[in-house]
Amino acid sequence: MNVAVIRQIPLSYLITPTEIDVDSHKDIDIDLVSINATDYPESPFVNDAVVTSDGKLTNPTGMIIDVVELLAERFHFKINLCTQSTLHILALFLVEYSTLLSSTSYTHIHAWQYIDMAAGPISFNEPRSKVIHQLGPFMYLSTALAGAKSSSDNSMFKMFRPFHFSTWIAVTFTVLLGGSLLFILNRYSPFCAYNLQLPGASPDEILFTQNLWSALSGFLQQGCDIYPLAFSGRALLVVFWFTTVALHATWQADMTAFMTRKWIPLPITSLHELAYSQTYQPFAIAGSSIITDFATAKENPVMQELYHKLLRNQRLVETTADAISLLLDDPTMIFLHDKHVLEYFFNRNCNAIQMFPVHFGQTPSGFAVAPGREFEQPFTDYLIHLYETGSIDRLFKKWWFASEVCSTSEAHYQPMALKDLMGAFIILTVALAVSLLVLSVEFVHFSCLRQFALRRKHRRVADNTANCDEPAERRRSAMMLNVLPEATANSLRYAGRKRASRVYNASVIDLQFANQ
Repeated sequence: MNVAVIRQIPLSYLITPTEIDVDSHKDIDIDLVSINATDYPESPFVNDAVVTSDGKLTNPTGMIIDVVELLAERFHFKINLCTQSTLHILALFLVEYSTLLSSTSYTHIHAWQYIDMAAGPISFNEPRSKVIHQLGPFMYLSTALAGAKSSSDNSMFKMFRPFHFSTWIAVTFTVLLGGSLLFILNRYSPFCAYNLQLPGASPDEILFTQNLWSALSGFLQQGCDIYPLAFSGRALLVVFWFTTVALHATWQADMTAFMTRKWIPLPITSLHELAYSQTYQPFAIAGSSIITDFATAKENPVMQELYHKLLRNQRLVETTADAISLLLDDPTMIFLHDKHVLEYFFNRNCNAIQMFPVHFGQTPSGFAVAPGREFEQPFTDYLIHLYETGSIDRLFKKWWFASEVCSTSEAHYQPMALKDLMGAFIILTVALAVSLLVLSVEFVHFSCLRQFALRRKHRRVADNTANCDEPAERRRSAMMLNVLPEATANSLRYAGRKRASRVYNASVIDLQFANQ
């Protein structure tokens, strides 16, 4: 809260409903005080000025000064600006909620015998409106959040972030569904090459594992192992390929834009997160109306939780500059303050602090005036006129962005580093470790479990052929074939047939060549 106090106007001045006719030779002393009444308001309301030995300001500038000068120009009075610490009672009276409600606070009402108007962005609440009146309102204030700027995210698995987690689940489900449907169509279609018993047809065409593997390899753009002959399978495969191409195109476009972008995660995106966060703690300037607003919202559990946190995290900060220094020293602190003031400091410290997309508590604000002053209505009408004609908005633009040092058109992209791609190497390392583990399992199976299975099969075959009337030599041959693996046994069973067919085919080929 920043206020500029205008000392009492002599009652001999003639005041009319439309104009205040003030003798231009008369002076009006204006005392500028900050929230603790020990100094004049901070920038941009009142910029730095030279303070003389008698407490007066020379060549002050700022938004408050401009508004007061507009009033002086309209109502023809002269002003003297100075800083005095004798108005400490007024500052506490205006902003301290607990003091305002205490039984002793009303003993300070006599301070308004010497002070007629306080100029500044003063928001009004019910306790304040009981003892002072408002000029305006001619501006609207809201509370915002600011904190230390987070560092850009350089996660090694940044490559997976263009797609949300739910998208990856949908992609996995698509591959599984595509492989399953391809298996069903190939298995039951009468036009399947294997079902038609065409020459060269492979039984892999109707195996679920092979169809699933073919869908996965097609999705990874490695080519399919199975190309169905049936039109039903081809129709499914065309749609699946089209989906894969569209997905890969989207992925590549997002990767191009996402991988080089400076992605800075926001630690707080709502009041609910701040209220129940175990890492970040809110704080505000002691005595500000922000704490008052949280205290009065008794029916809102989030606001009450924030109010208790604000009481526990009270910091000895009296100005916004002190609060910004605290943010830089402790990144876990979140500063709650007026949005306009935070924007002013953010525009000049954008490399150190950041504002969160949380705005709340929009309230009308204006100047404060003691009850019963005759110039209350003319001043109110003129300040509202300045707001409606855009003069107040132009003053905001003048002082908030005139000396802006942070460019809003700054590039937010950076070249990719090796750390951004380390996730792919980690996945490759994990895949290698898994493949080696599977290889060890295969060795164990073929060296130990296979021998155990063969011994059991040998005993079972021996028991079945022990009492047969067949010759012993034939039983031994059958037993040997049964013990051997199926593929080896079949090659031995049909070896003679294969050799005969080869000889037959060779003789036919020779005859054909001979006829030519």
